Order: sequence, then C-alpha cells, then structure tokens
Amino acid sequence: MAANNVIQGLQGFNSAIATLKDDMQKKVAFSAALIGANVIKREAKSIALTKGLRQTGALLNNIAVKRETNPPLGVAQYNLGVRHGRELGSKAKVAYSLRADGSIRKTYVDDPFYWWYLEFGTKPHDESGGGGRRMAFDVAGQPVFSMKVRNPGIKPLAFIGPAFENKSDEALAAMTNRVAEFIQKGAA
Repeated sequence: MAANNVIQGLQGFNSAIATLKDDMQKKVAFSAALIGANVIKREAKSIALTKGLRQTGALLNNIAVKRETNPPLGVAQYNLGVRHGRELGSKAKVAYSLRADGSIRKTYVDDPFYWWYLEFGTKPHDESGGGGRRMAFDVAGQPVFSMKVRNPGIKPLAFIGPAFENKSDEALAAMTNRVAEFIQKGAA
C-alpha cells in the first residue's frame, strides 16, 4: 500500500511523522510545514491582486513565510504575514528627514505597514495633528486646515484569512505528500 494512501487527515499526518527516526522527524516536519505555508502564501498573493491591493507592489512583494524561532516542543511552525518596518531587512530602502525639533526621522520607503488595516479593517475614529498641530488637506484645490478630523474607517479587504480558508485542504495534501516522499525514501 502506498504511503500517501495511508496518510489521511491531520491525525494520520502526525502518526506518519512519528514513524520516522527521531533525527528525521524535525527535518520532515519543518519541510512539510514550509510547503503547506507556501501554498497558502501563493493564494494570499492571488487574493490581494484580485482585490486591487497592488499599488506600489510593496504589499505583494512582502507577503512572506517565516520560521518560528521558538516553537513549542514538538511543533514545526511557520508564520504567514507581511514583512514591514525593521523586518524588511538590509534590502529595505530607507529615507532620512529632519524634523522641526532637529531630530532625524528614519522612514522605510515602500513599507507595507498598512497591511494590518487592510486585513482587519478599522473602526471610525478621530484623528488629530498631535501636539496641538493642525492637519492640512486639499479639498477641491483649496487648502483646508483642521485640528481634528473624523476618519470613517475602512472595511476589511482580507487576503491572508481567506487564503487559509481556501487552501487549507490543499496545504495539508502538499504536506502529506512531502511526508509520504520521506517515508518512501526511508523504506527504499
């Protein structure tokens, strides 16, 4: 009987990994988890594109899978999200500007920090200039200054959650196939 026919569902997946040698279990588990996470990552990018979330490309380029550095014992964990800020790494474009108080402000260019707002939306809220400063807006070609503005919020344009819902079965199948490959190699 082929190994991939024996593996069905999450319990079958876990018991299949348990049949491997101890030193191979961790390697196989992380390899399988990465394959499953990448299935969901591709779907998240596809959903983001269909919802029109490609303006600069920063959001799509930074949807990433990252290995958890300290997972619970016996767990192979990868996290799916969007890299932003300091997480952009050494390839990030950085711009520096001088503030009015003389301090230097570091800004990441094309930083998709806003991904959280798109995924989960925002409630209506008041915004102010902070520190008693006025905010400036252009309304019909005329400058408008205000101390406070009511932001109506935004509706969620989720792309990671739906990707998981759409592709969780396919991700589990890809993970199962990966474990079956290792089992067949070990049996040969």
